[in-house]
Amino acid sequence: MPVDRFEHEDELFAAGNVPCKIALFGSAADLRAFQIMIDDCSTDVTSYMADKDCLDLMPRHVSKGEALRVLLAHLAIANEEVMCIGDAHNDISMFNVTPHSFAMEHSHPEVKNSARSVVQSVAEAVDQLVTHSM
Repeated sequence: MPVDRFEHEDELFAAGNVPCKIALFGSAADLRAFQIMIDDCSTDVTSYMADKDCLDLMPRHVSKGEALRVLLAHLAIANEEVMCIGDAHNDISMFNVTPHSFAMEHSHPEVKNSARSVVQSVAEAVDQLVTHSM
């Protein structure tokens, strides 16, 4: 999908355009401060640190975890049959869907604390799941 950059977002919103995601870039400290402010004043927006210098703002119901829940229901797959692997804050919502969640070793401590296991590689995560399932 193309990325659109706008100088006058207020005109877009006034015309009825609704973004599915807004990415803000800057210093980690500034983005964290802004994230706290947004989280304190809005019940309609979810914010995630997508990277050390990127804050994503999305409608409250938009997340990887919610998308996974919808997909599992649509495909009639139990959450125990799925594993999730991630390395960023926006992956935490997925970790809450399945008991098989893996954070990468290089992840932020909060991400690692949210997963059931921490691994060095995707191969290690698959190996752990296969080894413990047999």
